[in-house]
Amino acid sequence: MTALNWGNRCFEELEARERFLLRLVREDALEEALALFHPSFEEVEATGMRICADQALRRLRALGPVELTDLRVVQYAENVVRLSYLAIRSSGSSPLAVVPTCIWVREKGKWLRIFSQGFLT
Repeated sequence: MTALNWGNRCFEELEARERFLLRLVREDALEEALALFHPSFEEVEATGMRICADQALRRLRALGPVELTDLRVVQYAENVVRLSYLAIRSSGSSPLAVVPTCIWVREKGKWLRIFSQGFLT
C-alpha cells in the first residue's frame, strides 16, 4: 500500500471526482451521478444492510450538503484506491461529522466508485 500525497495527480483526480459526485447529488442529477459508479457497486450501511448505487445516491441526497476535509487516498494496486475524508454537516436539524470510506477502481482510464461504507443520516 502506498499513501498518496496532495501533489499526486491520482489524489487530485479522485478528490475532484468525489466533490463532483456530491455536487451532482445536491443538484438532483442522480442519473449523471450513477455514471460514476461501477456496475458491481455495493454499499454497506452502518446497520450492516447492503444497498445498490441508486439507493446509496438517494440516501446521500437525504444527508444534505456536507463539507469535505482531511481527504486521504491509499493506493492498493495500480487501479484500486481507498478514499476517505471527514464529512461535516453543520446545517439542518442534526449536525453530523463522519469519516466515510470509498473504494474506487480505474477501468478504461475512468475512476468508478465500487464500494463505500454507509453514511449515518
